[in-house]
Amino acid sequence: MLALSFKITLNFCVDKKVVKMQNINNNFVKNTFLNKYQIKSFLLFFNILLVSSAMFSGLRVLLNQLFYNNYFVALIICVLIVFCVLFFGIEGLQKMDYFVFAFMLFVCAWFLTHSFGSQSVFKLNFQFDKNINSFFSALFFSTLYVFMNILQLDPILSEFKISFTKKKAFVLSLFYSLFLTLFLVVFVLFLKSHEFYTKNSMPFLSYFGEVGGVGFVVFAIGLVLALVSSLLSSLIGVKRFFLNKTTNMCATLFAIVLSLMLSIFDFSFFVSVVYPLIGFINFIIFVFL
Repeated sequence: MLALSFKITLNFCVDKKVVKMQNINNNFVKNTFLNKYQIKSFLLFFNILLVSSAMFSGLRVLLNQLFYNNYFVALIICVLIVFCVLFFGIEGLQKMDYFVFAFMLFVCAWFLTHSFGSQSVFKLNFQFDKNINSFFSALFFSTLYVFMNILQLDPILSEFKISFTKKKAFVLSLFYSLFLTLFLVVFVLFLKSHEFYTKNSMPFLSYFGEVGGVGFVVFAIGLVLALVSSLLSSLIGVKRFFLNKTTNMCATLFAIVLSLMLSIFDFSFFVSVVYPLIGFINFIIFVFL
């Protein structure tokens, strides 16, 4: 995660290579470098579109569990909010991300204090699996996880027009990978001791649904904000793909409508099939392109 995020942020250093690439003479459009860039741009667009669709699908599942038969009204309201933010500007996205970060800290703190404090619940067996196939399978999917979660950095950094020194790029990448890894460790430990929740497409929602009370309310609100934040981050990339070809209004509409159309699939399908596909395509992009 550190290596990949650092590679992405390097593109936004003061001496970024993108500027050099944009100065290439149009007579050399067919050269290998530019062709590879065009392939990479399309694959990134395809992946970011799939992520947007997954976020819409996850938001629909969440609202359905929260509002039941009235979920469609709540979904329309969320879509309108997303459209307004995406159309008028995403300055508020940074503030929303602060709440999302606080929400992640809340979930981690809850798991550590409510789930891992009881010896009867927190029982883990730290032993190496002697099955070599199981080991490589775990390594493969953990690698895909890294490539799945690196995708949204580029559109966010591009939208805010941030420039870094190499030192700042490394520090940002270090904190990003460190916090994501720490969150992941806590979440995996929780699921290791509550494996029956892994049968659900949203295991943490199922857990907090059983907890109820204030914990469930805070988690539900935080999860909605997290999904909307991730949705906006990915829709920025989809919109940018259309923005050079049409107006701001049309680009915004195209991005949202196209993502909504692909979100008709169940969220479990995105988790089990689409997410690994995104990770595999990102692996090809970052390693070979």
